[in-house]
Amino acid sequence: MDTYSVAPLLALLAPVLGAAGTAALRDRPPARELCGVVAGLVQLGIIATMVPTVLAGGTISFTISPFLPEAAIGLRVDALGVVLAGTSSVLWILTAIYSMGYLGTGPDRSLARFHVYFGLTIAATMGVAFSVNLLTLYLFYEALTIITYPLVTHTH
Repeated sequence: MDTYSVAPLLALLAPVLGAAGTAALRDRPPARELCGVVAGLVQLGIIATMVPTVLAGGTISFTISPFLPEAAIGLRVDALGVVLAGTSSVLWILTAIYSMGYLGTGPDRSLARFHVYFGLTIAATMGVAFSVNLLTLYLFYEALTIITYPLVTHTH
C-alpha cells in the first residue's frame, strides 16, 4: 500500500529550516546551537509519524518534480529508509549536543557556519534515505558530497 504524504518532504526540510535558523542567529551562540537540536527533534518526530505505515508493510511517497515520467524526482519511505532516517536523526541530535561542548558556544562565526553545513548535510542524508529512484539518489548523494566539504575543511 503506497500512501502519498508530505511527511517525507517535511523530514527533509526540518534540517534546512534549522540551518536557516542557525544562520539567522549566528551572533547569538546559545540560541544558534539550539536550532540544530530543535530541528533534529522535529525531524525525529516527523519520522516517528511514518513508522506505523511502514511497519504495516506500506510505503509513503512524495513527488518533488515529475522530471520525466520514468524518472521523477521524488521521495519514497520504506522500512530501510525509515531506519536510516531515524538513525541519522538520532545521531544528529546527539552530535549537535556534543558539539556544543566540544566546539564551544562562543561568538566565533565559524561555529555558526559549521552548524549550518551540518544541518544541510543531514537534509541531504534524508534525501538519500528517501530516494525513490537512481536519479534522485544521485542528486542527493552529489549534494551530500558537496555540502560536506566545508565540514571536512572546517577549522576552529
